[in-house]
Amino acid sequence: MSREKIKTYEALAKQTLTTFDFMSKDIEYNLFTRYSSSNIPGILTENSPISRKQTQLEVQLRMICINSPYISSLYVQDLNGNTYFGDDNAKNHIPERISQLIRQEYFPTEEDIVWLRDGSGILYLKRNINSIFPLRFNGILIATIESNYLQSVVGLDYQLEGCMAILDSNMHLVLSGKTIETGILQSAAATLNSQTPTISEFSRDGVDYLVITARDSSRSWSVINLVPMKDMVSTANSIRDINIFSGLCATLIAIILSVFISRTLTRNINKLVVSMEQVSKGNLDVAIDISSKDEIGKLTSNFRWMLLRLKEITLQIAEEATRAQQAKYEVLELKYRSLQAQISPHFICNILSAINSFSILKDTRNVETLSILAGSYLRRNLNNNDKKFVTVKEEISSIKGYVRLYRTVFAMHFTFIVQMEEAIEKLQMPNMILQPLVENALSHGAKDIGKKKFRIEVNLYIRESRLIIEVKDNGCGIDQQVINELRTLAIDSNITRKYSGFGTGSVSQRLMLLYPNNYDFSIISKPNTGSTIIINIPAEYAEKIITTDL
Repeated sequence: MSREKIKTYEALAKQTLTTFDFMSKDIEYNLFTRYSSSNIPGILTENSPISRKQTQLEVQLRMICINSPYISSLYVQDLNGNTYFGDDNAKNHIPERISQLIRQEYFPTEEDIVWLRDGSGILYLKRNINSIFPLRFNGILIATIESNYLQSVVGLDYQLEGCMAILDSNMHLVLSGKTIETGILQSAAATLNSQTPTISEFSRDGVDYLVITARDSSRSWSVINLVPMKDMVSTANSIRDINIFSGLCATLIAIILSVFISRTLTRNINKLVVSMEQVSKGNLDVAIDISSKDEIGKLTSNFRWMLLRLKEITLQIAEEATRAQQAKYEVLELKYRSLQAQISPHFICNILSAINSFSILKDTRNVETLSILAGSYLRRNLNNNDKKFVTVKEEISSIKGYVRLYRTVFAMHFTFIVQMEEAIEKLQMPNMILQPLVENALSHGAKDIGKKKFRIEVNLYIRESRLIIEVKDNGCGIDQQVINELRTLAIDSNITRKYSGFGTGSVSQRLMLLYPNNYDFSIISKPNTGSTIIINIPAEYAEKIITTDL
């Protein structure tokens, strides 16, 4: 037999013993409080005719029976031998049986509490009736206990294997879950020799039994669980067969679900990749036929929303561009929005390609992680798409989300650090100003750096009422030709993606639009040492800046 099985039997025996001890105390105390509150001692001692006492006591005893689920009838005997019954239905045989047990001295008055089970299986609880002031013995009260109800509460009627029984200090049977022969019970009781649960075996009439015993020292209750060995073997075989069948069914279901989920994910991801490729080529009317409710479905829903916004932005740009009378500021502003909108589809294509690869490799955890990160990234960008300015806290949260997504998509290991004071979080800064700089550092600065670990730092601080933003890396540096192109882009409004410094140049032009003659954008770069981009803008809080939706 396994140790787990033995531990289960031991724990069950101990728990049953604890429960019965608690319930027996509760019934004893309940009986005491009810006869005291019903003034039964006072009625017994008062100087009145027997017929009047009979009427009063029967009413009180009957009320106790009605209000207690454990008691079916009550029997009272006073010092003069007069008897009173608490239930008319019990007058057929219970009173005579109790009187016989009293004559046989099964309920001695020297003991305040006595539990007794007679030969017919009826369970009794006897308590002495005492008046408090003055303290005096007035008679005995014997309750007939509802054995079935008590068995149910204790848990004896739910035993699946063998028979569990409760014994008193004299090894007499008090309560049992099933019928048990006296000889077998006495043989099992002989194994009770300690307060801790014990396991033993014995044979009787050719049947082998496993005996689990435990004893409560405070109340002298004992519990015995008799389990025929053949029942245990039968149960173990049944459990084994059930486990084998359940395991086979679970394995088969898991295989079917795995194949189904894998095919569904792969098919939907392929559809989404094809759609994204069409969008990246400029086709904004592409239809996305995906209706699943998993992470891919959520990502598709967010992409549809983004595609709708791209269409609206594109139409708005076209309309605004056709108006010759529009100011140069508005034209440049809308043109930047168009260029900014082109960044997302290409990055999303890389995201979906990574998801597709993980799906093919059946890496469900990375598929789920990447889907959640991508959905959060799209939702955040779309929510802030119409904002010129955001708080420093929001921009830092956005760039951290971008970096987490970039690491997952490209499986790239690098160090990313943000340093700033807490007071700076409430300042305003241009929306999406950090992503192009960090993206440029990851795409170009991390090339050809050998075994050196790539590192990016974003530092923000205030100096003389100005917000200073630094983006540093320890990469290969920025080529001088690219720096010259960026200086050209800073004064040229015809910004396009043909320049290698498009992302960084777009940042410079945005600063020119947002802070005309009130900003500084500089680049410090050394070959094979790294580069630092420094932005100097006014330090203004959110309530002091009036933003206009693009």
